[in-house]
Order: sequence, then structure tokens, then C-alpha cells
Amino acid sequence: MPKKKKTGVGQAGGVDWMAGLGPDYDKAYERGLRKAAEHLTDTVAFGGTDTPRGYNKTYWKTGKDRDGDEILILHFGTPSAAVLDILNSPKKWTLDCIEFIQVLRWCAQYHALGQEAFNKLGGINSFKLSYHETTGLRGRQLYLRSRKRDAFDCVDALTNRKTPSGVILSTTAQEDEFLESVPIGSRVMWSDSHPDAADTDFENENTLKIGPDEYVAHPFGILSAQELREEMATPEDEDEDHVDEAKRDAYIRRNLFIKEIEWYARS
Repeated sequence: MPKKKKTGVGQAGGVDWMAGLGPDYDKAYERGLRKAAEHLTDTVAFGGTDTPRGYNKTYWKTGKDRDGDEILILHFGTPSAAVLDILNSPKKWTLDCIEFIQVLRWCAQYHALGQEAFNKLGGINSFKLSYHETTGLRGRQLYLRSRKRDAFDCVDALTNRKTPSGVILSTTAQEDEFLESVPIGSRVMWSDSHPDAADTDFENENTLKIGPDEYVAHPFGILSAQELREEMATPEDEDEDHVDEAKRDAYIRRNLFIKEIEWYARS
């Protein structure tokens, strides 16, 4: 009987997550980001506001952030071991779209930094997965607006200073052209302004750019900007083989728009 192949320390999903800095940190980061997206898409369950949280209680415990929202706090092991466990046991996990993005960014950092440097980000009771305060993850610049016809404001992450950007994206063609200049690893959030979408899990869809016109969006998978719009505009119970494309495209034009674009620091 052949022996079962053993996954080595620092490996999961056929990827060496302890690659370290190497000659090019950015290439290692982007490679880790894509590998994590491909590995975790379709294996990590989607969890909305009414879904019980799934996680490995061996490593994590629940807590509260400053806003009273539930977060996960490391209570056993090291940050690298806990992140590798997500990669090795993704079916134990339930994440919403923004938490999924944060886990991907952790995986990319680990792949680029290596185990020793990654473990310096935090430890027991200080390494946390949170909506707004996830350990080791920092923003650089945030572009945001409230409505489709509005221009974006730009917020600097260090100073929190908001300035008008002059950027107006009122059509999907304008959005797609602007997105060409957005770096890989940035968060792009589409919003649905239709009243029926208000306060639902799919009013806003956070995505992470992993390549030219490639975005990972939980639970939709890896798709183009237009494919994501079409997913958001198609009712969940509608037969995909009998979609009214004209009706769907009209819905996209009226209701869907990019609400936020965030440049992240990579280390």
C-alpha cells in the first residue's frame, strides 16, 4: 500500500508558504495572493450576518472589538501555524467577503515575508481577525463615494485627511478603464443601490484584485469586473440558462457602481 504523502511544515495546498523575501518581495506577495485565492475559493464557506461563524477553536477564540463587533483572537500556537491551518482545513471556516480578503492578505504576507518575520506581527491574544483592525494589515489610500454620480474623495491612511480626487466614474466603461491603473492586491467594493438590496449581505461586495481584470469575490469566486456585476444583478433564485440579459444590463446601469477602492500596504 503506497504511503500517504505528508505535507511538510510550511506547506499547504501544494504551495511552499515559507518562500521568504527572495529577490522580489512584490512578486512573492502577488504569487502568494493568487495561490491563496485559487486554493481557498470554493472551499471556504460564505457566512453572512445570520450565519454561524465557522473557525478552528484549537487556534482561535471569539472576542469583541472597540465597536462591539465579534472578532477572532489567536489563543494557541503562532500566527503562521494558524494561517497554515486555514489553508490545510478550509472547510472548517465560514467567512464573509471582507474577512476572506483579509485572510488572503495574511497568506500573501506569509508567502513573501517567511515564517519568522510573519510571526513577529503578533502572538497569543494580540493576533486578531477583525473587520477594521486585523493584525498586520494596513491601508495606504482609500477612494470612496456615496452615490454613483459623485466624485471620489481620497483618504490618506496615515493622516486620515480627506481630499477631493476629481475622479468621476459614472459608467462601467469608465470604471473598467480606471481599474486598469489599480494595483494588484487592492480592494474594490461594488455597491447595489436598489432599495431591495439595502441591509442585505449583498448590498456591498468586497473584492480583491489579483490580476488584470481579475477579482476574487467571496462567494462568487475569481471573475472579471463585468462577470461580478452580472452576478450581483442576477437574482439568487433565477435560472442561469434563462437570464433576461437586457433586463440584467439595465439593472447594472441603474444600480451598480464602485463605492470604494483601497490601496493596501503589503508589509
